[in-house]
Amino acid sequence: FSPIILCADCLCTFHCSERACDPLRLSNIRAKHVPSPTESAKIQSYVDNLNEDLSRYYLEIRRVKRVLKRLTQQRDVLERKREESLTLLSPIRRLPPEVLSHIFEYHCQTDAISLGGRGLIKAPAFTLSHVCSFWR
Repeated sequence: FSPIILCADCLCTFHCSERACDPLRLSNIRAKHVPSPTESAKIQSYVDNLNEDLSRYYLEIRRVKRVLKRLTQQRDVLERKREESLTLLSPIRRLPPEVLSHIFEYHCQTDAISLGGRGLIKAPAFTLSHVCSFWR
């Protein structure tokens, strides 16, 4: 296996092992072969090496998950900042308060207070007051 490039910027890599199980060993498993003491020692050494490689993989996966978590958190912060900034550009902010209050008055007069689903009361003024502190 060739090294895996984990970061294109810093060229951080993870070197994969090139150990492969030889076909003879697979055929021995299928044939219920009982290994000799010498073969057993070689197999045990091979398994030990695989365990070391697996340990390296687990450690690297944990490290990459931590990096991914940190990147995800930073992305979420940036998205929140972007959304907050975009609200400042909202066209409703350019309406004078007097016009907005006339719209609210009209809306509150046309939509009467009623019972909604699950016994909830629908009140237009209450709904409008939950949009933002300025509207409240």
